[in-house]
Amino acid sequence: MTLLKAFKGWVSAAESSEKVPIKHIDTYSKEDIESVLTSNEQSFFKVLEPSLFGCDQIDLQERFALVRERLLEQLSTATYQRFNTNSLWIYRVSSTHHSATGVVGVTPIEAYIERRIKRHEETQRSRRNNLSLYLEEVGIHADPVVLSFENQQQKFQSLVEGYAGETKPTIALNIHRERHELWQLSDPLIVDQISTLINANHTLYLIDGHHRIESVLHYSQRQQTASTDSPPAHFLSFLIPENELNIKAPVDTYILNLSNEECILFLQHHLSLTKAAEVDESTDQILLAEIPYNFRLKPSSSLPDLKVDLKAHVSHKKTDDNKTTLTLKPKKYTVKELKRAADFNEPLTPKSTYIEPKLLTGLILYPIT
Repeated sequence: MTLLKAFKGWVSAAESSEKVPIKHIDTYSKEDIESVLTSNEQSFFKVLEPSLFGCDQIDLQERFALVRERLLEQLSTATYQRFNTNSLWIYRVSSTHHSATGVVGVTPIEAYIERRIKRHEETQRSRRNNLSLYLEEVGIHADPVVLSFENQQQKFQSLVEGYAGETKPTIALNIHRERHELWQLSDPLIVDQISTLINANHTLYLIDGHHRIESVLHYSQRQQTASTDSPPAHFLSFLIPENELNIKAPVDTYILNLSNEECILFLQHHLSLTKAAEVDESTDQILLAEIPYNFRLKPSSSLPDLKVDLKAHVSHKKTDDNKTTLTLKPKKYTVKELKRAADFNEPLTPKSTYIEPKLLTGLILYPIT
């Protein structure tokens, strides 16, 4: 089984590259999205708009059908450029604190079924099902799944950095204080060298895109149930050496219109709390008015559920005597700990990690159908 293959698809045209792609949708507020929609007709948010908000009167399948219409309109303009040669794409993300380089291609879903790709986080069935329906209706991957590998890291880095150092990038853009650069690789010899290095790994580790890969699995199973002749699906993937990952703890701070005592009672619906002696990055903690508490999620809850409920109690008043500052500080994991969770099939709660690099959505498109 070849774990990384070249593919044909679309890439944002160089002259449109600053306007089209977006960061992951979870990084934007509703107000941010509305601002982009009114100011930038080429933004990928324009494609996704029917699925975001304001269309509650029609069901999700119809909303995704509208997304497909918007996408086909975009592809018929000069916003995107079709590449008809099987290619890989070297992709570098640089910021003031981190730089990482990997390769975008496509990977067969069988690698996930056969556990050559292992996950470290759980997924939520409802979100997976929605994304699977999106694939059926839209038929395009616009957001690569991030996979890391351990073997042949130095050879891989030498090969891709050597090529990037000698060649002008096909596309280069700056967005949100990050530099994103792409180099198209269509030389069969180099493509084969990179694929061979990736295939030297018995296991790849799923870093970002747990719901996306589960949705591809669900989509592929439904397609094969409908037609036994349906070929197994591939998904858009980004392969990166594990030594280039930057794992951060996803810290969130909330100003709540609750007293300290009310906060504790509220949190106990989701968590088991124990007062801690000091702030400790090696364990899950909450700071309540600067006082640290260790926490453990109850089986019936998850971090996304907790965050939704916390946002419902956020204070929007400038002056409010009965409010508390709460900082959610999940444990900062190491690559070794994530791999252990994946190897022993003991996944963490959804959204419990934040790992860089983060790729752009809508920069490269792969037609799954």
